[in-house]
Amino acid sequence: MLKMPTNTPIIIDLGIMPEQILPFIPKERMICLYTSNEEIERLYFFREDHKMILDVINLTANPAETIKNGDAYHR
Repeated sequence: MLKMPTNTPIIIDLGIMPEQILPFIPKERMICLYTSNEEIERLYFFREDHKMILDVINLTANPAETIKNGDAYHR
């Protein structure tokens, strides 16, 4: 991606804050979509292809608290 021409758009699906990608992609070429933590939680932890993550979380002492404070969407 870093070698792509600067006159074409770049679309990236990342789970990081825009500030972390600014060294690589100028803000003028970036579009960010945001949603609530609850929606991210629902979409991330409860997807069928992420079931193994939820399985591990359910082994913790307090799964709800683990999800609430999870680094996967709390950045």
